[in-house]
Parts: sequence; C-alpha cells; structure tokens
Amino acid sequence: NAEFAYQLGDVGGPGLRTLDQRAWFGYADLGASFRAGPVSGAFKGVWLQASGDESATDGTHGGFLPLAPDTHRFLGLVNAFPQLRNIRRAGASANARYAVFGRPLTAQLDYSNFARVETGDQFQPSVRDASKSSLGNEFDLTLGFEPLHGVFILSGGGLLLPGDAYG
Repeated sequence: NAEFAYQLGDVGGPGLRTLDQRAWFGYADLGASFRAGPVSGAFKGVWLQASGDESATDGTHGGFLPLAPDTHRFLGLVNAFPQLRNIRRAGASANARYAVFGRPLTAQLDYSNFARVETGDQFQPSVRDASKSSLGNEFDLTLGFEPLHGVFILSGGGLLLPGDAYG
C-alpha cells in the first residue's frame, strides 16, 4: 500500500508576503500474513512522512499545509494535527489471532519511531531542542476477546519514550 501527495503553488494573500509552496506527503506499508496451525496473523512495516520547512526566511515554504478538511486516513491526521507535519514515522506492526474456547483472542503490537524531517523548521511548538531530530519511540499493545458473537472486550496500553528533541 502506498500513497503520495505533492503541493505546489503560492502561499500568502493581500498584504501578506507571498511564499513559493513546495511540500509533500508520503505513506507506504508492506507486510505479509501467516497461518501456523491454530494461530494466524500478519507483520507489516510502515513509513509515513510529511515534509517540513527547512528555512522560514528563504522565500519558500516546504511544510505540508492543510488545504481543506480531510477525512482521509493519513492526510486527515496530518491536516488536523500540526505536530504531525515535518515528521517521519517508521515502524512495524504485528498481530496474531488464536481461538480460545472457540472464540477469537487477538493481540496487536505496534512500534513507531518518530523523527523531525527538517531540524530548521521552527513550527514544532513542543520541541525544546530545535537542533535535534529524534522525537522518540512508541510501543502500543492491544488485546481483544470476543466472548459472545458481537460482544468485544478490548484493552490496550502504550509507552512513549521521548527522544533528544525533548531534552
């Protein structure tokens, strides 16, 4: 699965400085599923990146901009949360399914490494050290069980280990 979007044009308006807009967004994942006896599952690698603005004073704007409300699975996230622009996410996901008393038990483990694309981009309000790119690593675990048809019990947790940029 892969997607790519590129923005090209001018940013500005009456009475404002006009900047040359050149930004991009990319998403790709690659995976495989398996079945080993009563256990089935899948592994997947994931990459997501939205460009950042290397220099705020060079007359160009390279940060990915929200152009309209968007419900797209990935573009919608980048448009809704400014913190996700100028970000690269590389990670992996694994899930497994096993029958317990004839009912499905599922487990999913997700790992993500987050980094800034352009360290010169000052549009990261929560970053403390603008010269660093590492935002951190995140681990998420979700467990699910369907004791009765149509009745689900889900539980999960996550751990975020901040990177050098938050130093």
